[in-house]
Amino acid sequence: MRTGDFCQECALKQGVGDPNGFSLVQMLRGPSAEKAIKPQHSNLKTTMNNFSPRAQQILALARKEAARLNHNYVGTEHLLLGLIKLGQGVAVTALQKLGLNLEDIRVEVEKQVPAGSDLSSPTYYPFTPHIKKVFALASDEAKAMDQAYTGTEHLLLGLLVEDVNAAACVLKTLGLDIDRTRAEVKALHHEST
Repeated sequence: MRTGDFCQECALKQGVGDPNGFSLVQMLRGPSAEKAIKPQHSNLKTTMNNFSPRAQQILALARKEAARLNHNYVGTEHLLLGLIKLGQGVAVTALQKLGLNLEDIRVEVEKQVPAGSDLSSPTYYPFTPHIKKVFALASDEAKAMDQAYTGTEHLLLGLLVEDVNAAACVLKTLGLDIDRTRAEVKALHHEST
């Protein structure tokens, strides 16, 4: 059963979520949402300053995907859609080498996270607590690999490490896991040196 903008099945497996049909994101949007999930790095702007040009393009595309789906926020699902829309970079190469089809990923995201009904176009699309945590984890992944910048591959790994989010649920549904993905990213880095 899928509800809202989060895969309820994944939430329940992680011990969060509501068996009565409320998604984790729906429950977190209350006044305590920011307290529930805190990014590891306190300064989001500093973290994002280290994003590669392609990673920054993905953020811009994620905002466009949020607008296209009539959502008034940018979540992990939009980040994954932005990554797919860009269609290039180490993350896309890793996904393809791991046997995933980009179109299949897009279809699965849109199946699990239906378009919103809000037709107004906000001027600002805030990041969800989950995506902020993904940014921090992506930065940690880049540092662990001795990379100066956070690239598309680190964003992909961040999505999988912070595994209680809509994008991770989609990727896991399609058979992806963190260990195989990290190994593929490292192999791609090794090939390019």
